[in-house]
Amino acid sequence: MPPPSRLAAVAATGAAALAVTACRPAAVDLAFRPRVGAPYHYQVRVRTITTLRLADNAPERSDEESVLDARQTVIGTGPDGVRVRVELRVPGLPVRTFVVRFDRDAQLTGIESVEGLPASILGTLGLPELFPGGAAGPPRRRLAPGERWSISRRLQLAESGRGRLEGSGHLVELRRGHGRDLALVHSHTRLPVTTNVPRQGGTLAMNGVEVADIDATRDVGDGSVDQASSDATGTFAVSLTRVGGTPLPGTLVVEVRSQTRRVR
Repeated sequence: MPPPSRLAAVAATGAAALAVTACRPAAVDLAFRPRVGAPYHYQVRVRTITTLRLADNAPERSDEESVLDARQTVIGTGPDGVRVRVELRVPGLPVRTFVVRFDRDAQLTGIESVEGLPASILGTLGLPELFPGGAAGPPRRRLAPGERWSISRRLQLAESGRGRLEGSGHLVELRRGHGRDLALVHSHTRLPVTTNVPRQGGTLAMNGVEVADIDATRDVGDGSVDQASSDATGTFAVSLTRVGGTPLPGTLVVEVRSQTRRVR
């Protein structure tokens, strides 16, 4: 038989484990539910790789990295949802301000009031980079670790028209960090995209699909994102039309990888 001191240590360890388990909630609400005026400050590191091939021309490839400073303020909540003002700072460019909308289930539904925000900074859509937990956020109900759910909602974007986001989510685990209760959520989404963007003195028509995998650590207190990583790839059939010219068909692949962390 183990000595009494060892038995006491084992008993103490077991009691501590039971206490931690007892304090940890079996199910949590992770939907975004902020108070009016709540500030959120994020640093976002984005790498965007694009490969464009038009007709029989050689592929054009670009590889760019940016560090974005995003300051968000909740400006309204109500029966119709939540509105958040975003100030986006990019080195060498003026501050850009726009507003995003969340529906009554706290899911991101659209981007409005864009002040000249270029697509090259936001990536194909700007959703995974700036709102890694919003577009594919958890449903508004209590969730237990290991629980999965389906994602299906319409999005309204400032320049890209409408699209239906489809996919799945998974509450991986609950944890403790930065003095807060946190939850790790993984999501996989698919979003068809049809849009026109200015390029090379003409217009580039795009039609394709963006697929994204997102890992977001959310604050159990209000559902806000604490940290996130996103890996998104958009594959498009394109047509470049210049004034007075013949449309050039081609393909475009956009890969966007981002790391988001809350600044305290």
